[in-house]
Amino acid sequence: LLTEMENWIDFKINTQETKIMKEDIYPIHRETDGIRSEIRILAETMQNGFTLMKERFEKMDQKMNLGFEKMDQKMDFIRENLEQQIQSSRENLEQQIKSSRENLEQQIKSEKEINQQRFLAMENHFKFHEKLLYTIIGLMVTLSIAVVVKILLV
Repeated sequence: LLTEMENWIDFKINTQETKIMKEDIYPIHRETDGIRSEIRILAETMQNGFTLMKERFEKMDQKMNLGFEKMDQKMDFIRENLEQQIQSSRENLEQQIKSSRENLEQQIKSEKEINQQRFLAMENHFKFHEKLLYTIIGLMVTLSIAVVVKILLV
């Protein structure tokens, strides 16, 4: 009897387990399989998205590097051009300074010669006036003596 009872209990347990499996566990298992496949699809989609993003970033990086290279080339060209302009301006200014210095030295020399000539002319003019003054003084003294002698003789 015990065996029959055991069999019956075992049968009830098995049917209950089967029922629970069918009603509760299988749908959960199927649901988890669906979730797993959705997760797998999502993971693949994300992986594809990341791959696309990585490719886009690599392209952007290449474009940026190319842009930086072009910018460096432009900066080098501008730097060289500015250095040439500065050098040209420096040489031009040095030439202008040299020319101005030579002109000023020539003007100073010319003014000095003119001033020396004026000084000599004024000195000669002064000597002439000095001689004229001495002559006039001499004549006045002679006239004074002549007047005094004439007064004394009269």
